[in-house]
Amino acid sequence: MATADLPAPGPRPTRLFRNGNSQAVRIPRALAFRSDKTQVEIERQGDELIIRPVQRRLKGLGSAFRELAPHFEDFGREQPPLESRDWEFRKPKP
Repeated sequence: MATADLPAPGPRPTRLFRNGNSQAVRIPRALAFRSDKTQVEIERQGDELIIRPVQRRLKGLGSAFRELAPHFEDFGREQPPLESRDWEFRKPKP
């Protein structure tokens, strides 16, 4: 099925039907999501339903970094010694 990246303007008539215990909606080809989108989320706002593709989350990124940590090396880079500074704070003149 060829799908459009951007929906054609204006509402399109479509049909509701039953799929098991759920209500389903047929999405016209002109309004269909790209074929690589397999999951959507749906939200009710008043008497409207908003359907949008699920956005990839950074879920799992933290565990990926934790797995990487034991294998991380600073590859021989030496850190310079920390500089000692004498900080003096003065009140601003009025």
